[in-house]
Amino acid sequence: VESKWKGKDQGAFELNAGTYNGDQELDKGLKTMEDYRFYDISAKFPTPLETNKDKTLVLQYTVKHEQKLDCGGGYLKLFSSDINQEEMGGETDYKIMFGPDICGTGTKKTHVIFTYKGKNLLTKKDIKCETDELTHIYTLVLRPDNTYEVFIDWKSVEKGDLYVDFDFLEPKQIRDPESIKPKDWVDEAEIDDPEDKKPDGYDDIPKQIADPE
Repeated sequence: VESKWKGKDQGAFELNAGTYNGDQELDKGLKTMEDYRFYDISAKFPTPLETNKDKTLVLQYTVKHEQKLDCGGGYLKLFSSDINQEEMGGETDYKIMFGPDICGTGTKKTHVIFTYKGKNLLTKKDIKCETDELTHIYTLVLRPDNTYEVFIDWKSVEKGDLYVDFDFLEPKQIRDPESIKPKDWVDEAEIDDPEDKKPDGYDDIPKQIADPE
């Protein structure tokens, strides 16, 4: 189902094997046809994915940018089954977002984002993406032991613990927003002791003494 949320700025998809392919029929995929447009399309699973408890979840798809991409993303998102598909867009709540994002020279990354308790949790790691004009296969593996792994073209490019690389857990310590410095707080790391004094006979010690040898 193609979304219509952007109205006249919504681009249309075409089923196309692209300029470079091995087979005109077998290699067909969704192709965006115009520059500077919004593209959103979704399909429901035959049966709802109620839980992946004690199971490994794999998200996998291919991406090909046949032109020198200036700014754009080719994300895959996992939504709840009750979304309005014709109104689905950038602001629609999702469960998982995964895939490459390219924008200028500063952003060339593979996103891995989870939505948890109303917050989007981005990975703390910088996962690069492919930027050429060839086909690349992106894979995200989520395992029951709370670990994940990202593959690009079957090669593992990043992996780790979900609780370490994403902020699913609250921090052990947080700043107290009401904590302020006392009025008599001194910022100097060291200060003179007003009660300190030289020991008796200190000034009678010569600065230099003769070497007895």
